[in-house]
Amino acid sequence: MKAKESRFLYLSALLALVLLTVAANPVDAHHKDYRIALFTPWEKGDMFWGQLVDFMKAATDDLGMRLEVHYAHGSRRKMKEQVQETCGGESPPDALVVLSFRKSGPNLLRIAEESKIPVFLINAGVDTKKLKGPRVVLKHWIGEMLPDDESAGFDLANVLVDAALKAGKAGKDGKVDIVALGGTYTFGPAEQRENGLHRALKLRGDARLKRIVPAHWKRAVAREKFLQLHKIYPDASVYWAANDQIALGVMDASAELGLDVISGGVDWTSQALELIEAGRLTASLGGHFMEGGWAAVLLYDWFHGRDFAEETVTFRSRMGLLTKDTMGLYKKSFHGKGGGWDKIDFRKFSKVLNPEIGSYAFGFEAVLSQVKGRQD
Repeated sequence: MKAKESRFLYLSALLALVLLTVAANPVDAHHKDYRIALFTPWEKGDMFWGQLVDFMKAATDDLGMRLEVHYAHGSRRKMKEQVQETCGGESPPDALVVLSFRKSGPNLLRIAEESKIPVFLINAGVDTKKLKGPRVVLKHWIGEMLPDDESAGFDLANVLVDAALKAGKAGKDGKVDIVALGGTYTFGPAEQRENGLHRALKLRGDARLKRIVPAHWKRAVAREKFLQLHKIYPDASVYWAANDQIALGVMDASAELGLDVISGGVDWTSQALELIEAGRLTASLGGHFMEGGWAAVLLYDWFHGRDFAEETVTFRSRMGLLTKDTMGLYKKSFHGKGGGWDKIDFRKFSKVLNPEIGSYAFGFEAVLSQVKGRQD
């Protein structure tokens, strides 16, 4: 065999090997090291944001991207400074993921716009009267995924009232008395969850709201509020809580007084789920911590030429309900370090890697279906 023919056959075989490798490892075909910067409002050990970071990290790892996390420790000013420093640095990331913490969203989006860095909004949205929505006024605000907080407040109210009625905790007139502990009113989700509570009570005639007060998302604050409110409303059997931390504070105070009240929250935090399994806490709505992971999938497709705008630029995530009856399935499917999210193959959700996908299938049900399929 001539040397030229031998070299041709060698190169052909090498090319075939490369193509097979790329086909077997589609993520590796996109070799650029894409970086995403996530800006979180609280500290590293926060229950909800810890879940969000773990879930998003599992997604970026699967998709061959790097995740950089910034913690603002409850400071809106610090978050703004972090975004400014990140955008103005020598090596800015390929995209930002932010939320409108204490209504700071418009400022953060404008910083990204000035720096011409794509930014994706999650968890808490902005007033769209001026900004309209993604890609309208600010072209680099490419998309958003926000939880359906109004429905969460609605669903929580209904499951708590139903639990109270089942436990025989209605008053002599057949109505359940409710006290509500909200979040921080400058934070959009607090208002939306309360709207859901009001809608639920308006639709049903077997419960009434005695009072609603802010607890600022804090367990310790909720504990003190409960101790005060119980003296005023001793007949209230349901304490609706805007998040799990507040519900945990209610449980702390009620246990101190030896009371049996019905409460539940939002977020699916580990401590709340433990109390649900033990039968002390009634329910938790959650799963919206997954938004960080889904944002990573959408950004991956965006980076690689498949614009999610062909479907929508505004995604909504409906929260799932966990009670004692459903805790077993949840724990069986997900447990272990980092939430057990390593069981999920996030590449399966990408349209770039799965061109046959018609619509993005995000959410807890989609994740559960994938994991159950593997177990079966």
